[in-house]
Amino acid sequence: MKARYIISFLIIFCFISSGGCKKGVPTSPDIPETPTPPPTSATPQVGDTAPDFTAKDQNNQDVSLYDYFGSVILFNFSADWCGPCNSEAPHLETLYNDYKSRGFQVITLLLSGSPNDWALLHNLSFPVLDDNNETIWDIYGEGYVPLNIIVDRNCVIRYKQAGFDENAIRAIIEQYL
Repeated sequence: MKARYIISFLIIFCFISSGGCKKGVPTSPDIPETPTPPPTSATPQVGDTAPDFTAKDQNNQDVSLYDYFGSVILFNFSADWCGPCNSEAPHLETLYNDYKSRGFQVITLLLSGSPNDWALLHNLSFPVLDDNNETIWDIYGEGYVPLNIIVDRNCVIRYKQAGFDENAIRAIIEQYL
């Protein structure tokens, strides 16, 4: 009986100490250079059609994923307390500016903090949506933030990974533009 408690404790300890930025741990997991299929779960995965969502942006306007149907869309879950999320935000703005003329859109879903403050802090010109109640995270979220999801012009998920691998993200964007 005592051995079972020790094994349970070790499993829980290993899981908690594995890192990531979900719920306040400011690190990001190692991400392979090429995307690999995520584990089977109830959340939408690569190859699935992305469910639509709507939330208020930094200008208090309703924005939905399907507002951009016909574009390649990178939507990103971030939080103001997440160090890697803060590091990633300027790179997302660069991606947006590099590809927007070709039909590319970026949307950030902020799990913690003010969308307006986040957009101003990082000088973002794309929508930053309020998901502080984690309604959209409950649909898509798994693992860690930042979580990046790319959908093609038909809103089929083509990439879903925690962390930020700019080379892999650029390759997927270019493939589907």
